[in-house]
Amino acid sequence: MNQTNVKRRVAAVIVAYNNAAMLAELLLELRAQTRVPDEIIVIDNASTDGSEEAARRNYPGVNYVRLPVNTGSAGGFREGIRLASTGNDFILTLDDDSGLERDTVESLVRGFEKLAQGRRLGAVRASGFHPRDREPYPLEIASWRGTLFSAAAVQEAGLPDSRYFLYGEDLEYSLRLWKIGYEIFWVPSARCTEKRKEKVSGSVLGMQVMSYHTPLRLYFSFRNEVYIYLHYRRFARAARAVLYGGKVVLFLLVKRGVAVREKIFAILSGITDGLLGRFHRSSGPIVPANPR
Repeated sequence: MNQTNVKRRVAAVIVAYNNAAMLAELLLELRAQTRVPDEIIVIDNASTDGSEEAARRNYPGVNYVRLPVNTGSAGGFREGIRLASTGNDFILTLDDDSGLERDTVESLVRGFEKLAQGRRLGAVRASGFHPRDREPYPLEIASWRGTLFSAAAVQEAGLPDSRYFLYGEDLEYSLRLWKIGYEIFWVPSARCTEKRKEKVSGSVLGMQVMSYHTPLRLYFSFRNEVYIYLHYRRFARAARAVLYGGKVVLFLLVKRGVAVREKIFAILSGITDGLLGRFHRSSGPIVPANPR
């Protein structure tokens, strides 16, 4: 029998943290899909806002796992993918602020099965901005939001690395898939959007800058990106990340704003720890006390 004629199982993995309203919306969107996932796994990173009650109300059959502590996106997706990799053919990863159209899951599965003919395909990703009629094309890096992974590829590549805690673990996982010979593709006909924006943008001296708005997020984004690119011997990319950190520091110095000193310290600490391969900080940099 042709494998494409067999309905293969899809598990959706959502990592949630104190975002009950958007999580409930996402679960309703999953229920309304033209191709409803066979399993929904929510990994709750110790939320305190009633996320579990809202989730169970909107999707009674959800496999809801509440972790005792916040393990970040890295730990959350590691646990969710671990659970989903047994008994399923595909794993769809989603953030709790993801927005789906009614045919997103169906379009991803159909796109994967079409693209997989004659190639070693590890994952396909939904688009949030490409025209729907654009043809699929190769993608080097796939973030967790809206990516459909082959469970077979996951079993070969292993689980995400929880040491990264927040940001970059999807970058590392994509590079890991490429390293062992898997391809990743955009599927523009499948739509997945981001409802909550976690970055701020601006310009300084004619340069465009986009970065996270809290010291914690800045620290992990720079530490992880620098370390990962060095680990995979992408030295030009690592250098670019360091230079971009300097650009963000300049932006902060010129624009000022809230917690400038803490943000600059977080960026410099993150770059330093990334260059040195230090993972001793699991919750971000120790920000120096304000001078008296």
